[in-house]
Amino acid sequence: MAKKTWIEKMNLEMRSEVKLLEKPFGGFPVGAKLLIPTPSMVKEYIFSIPRGKSRTTKEMRADLASRNGADTTCPLCAGIFLRIVAEAAHESGEEVPVWRVIDAKSPTKKRLCFDVSELDARRAAEGLPA
Repeated sequence: MAKKTWIEKMNLEMRSEVKLLEKPFGGFPVGAKLLIPTPSMVKEYIFSIPRGKSRTTKEMRADLASRNGADTTCPLCAGIFLRIVAEAAHESGEEVPVWRVIDAKSPTKKRLCFDVSELDARRAAEGLPA
C-alpha cells in the first residue's frame, strides 16, 4: 500500500474530542479536560493569527483548548498536526502562514521535509523574530 501524501493526511476524516484525564498528564491533574484537535482545527487557528503576529506552539495549544472548553490540548497531536498542515501546504502550494507558529525554537521546524528558509524569510518579512 502506498504511503499517504501530506495532503491526504490533512484531509482525513477526523473529529476533535475532549477527554477527561484518567491520570496526571503534562502538569494537568486527573479529571482535567484534554482536547484532541484535528489538522483542520490547527490550520484554522493558524489563519486566525493576524499578519505581523506570532504564537508559540504552547500558546496555540492553550488557545485551542480555551476555544473548545478544555483545560489543555494534547501536545503530541498539536505538534503532529502542525507538521501535517505545514507539509500539506508546501505539497499543494497553498499559502498557509505556518511561519507565524513555526520559529527557530519550534521542534516542528527540524522535522519538516522541505527547505525551511522560506519560513524564515516570511517571518522576517512580517517583522517576526527568527
